[in-house]
Amino acid sequence: AIVGSGPAGMTVAYYLAHEGYHCTIFESLPIDGGMLTVGIPAYRLPRDIVEAEFDALKSCGVTVKNNVTVGKDITIAQLQEEYDAVFHAVGAHDSRKLGIEGEDFDGVLHGVDYLRRVNLGENLNLGKNIVVVGGGNVAIDVARTALRTGSDKVFILYRRTKAEMPAAKAEIDHLEEEGVKIEMLAAPIKIHGENGKLTKIECLRMKLGECDTSGRCRPVVIEGSNFMIKADAIIPAISQNVNHLMDKGIDFELTSWGTYVVDHVTMQTSEDGIFTAGDAVLGPQTAAKAIYQAKVAAESIKRYLEGTDMKEGREVRDLL
Repeated sequence: AIVGSGPAGMTVAYYLAHEGYHCTIFESLPIDGGMLTVGIPAYRLPRDIVEAEFDALKSCGVTVKNNVTVGKDITIAQLQEEYDAVFHAVGAHDSRKLGIEGEDFDGVLHGVDYLRRVNLGENLNLGKNIVVVGGGNVAIDVARTALRTGSDKVFILYRRTKAEMPAAKAEIDHLEEEGVKIEMLAAPIKIHGENGKLTKIECLRMKLGECDTSGRCRPVVIEGSNFMIKADAIIPAISQNVNHLMDKGIDFELTSWGTYVVDHVTMQTSEDGIFTAGDAVLGPQTAAKAIYQAKVAAESIKRYLEGTDMKEGREVRDLL
């Protein structure tokens, strides 16, 4: 049983199906692909590419069951009873909140939630003036998507400088080519509104302070530098968390970040016969890293099912 049809789930299904194992993927969404489909805009990853991959998987005997949420419609304990091994690749789909006053106003959406709604076909025009908070690839995708859904003035608030932005440089270049302004060294501290709807965002100017061992400098508030930005919507895109609905009835060992503790060689969790990989282990990361870990997990599952040593003779790169 494979929980989740994102890049990690796809990868495990591919390798195990080619070894002759029947795989069933349980996907909570009505469409296949996980974050590849609902987290990455179609202009970056055309949907026919993802669909072709699933057509190939299904031709190898892989079954996909959509609209099934493990933890609600079926439990992981039931999967353990019915299947010989479980691989869960739930990803990191829960948007992290800003934690500031006014975040419950209408007009406040969160990064991956916004992208999911647009990618599932919802006609979502948030207005002319959109503020996106964050400096990663999700923030870039959100800003460029807002432009494509009718917003005229879109800009990004980022609390450090462009040099510290974690987004890929090419993505930042494309963003600016499309006319999105990046407001550096600024952070929101309060969302103001009237009648339950946001009207403006209160921000503070920042400056860079001490740098850590990696060279990334800590943003420091400049007291008294408050300023306001009028906006129709604000979309925080400041990372995601792992959702643990699936865990019901099983006491998985977790890290302080809420990701799953695994053996980095086998990708087995603290529960015998349950494996995981990708964002559920690493936090929000690239599809490439999820695919690598899932390939490692697929080999481990094969050995687990065959009753052979899951670690013997293996060299695995630890991405943690």
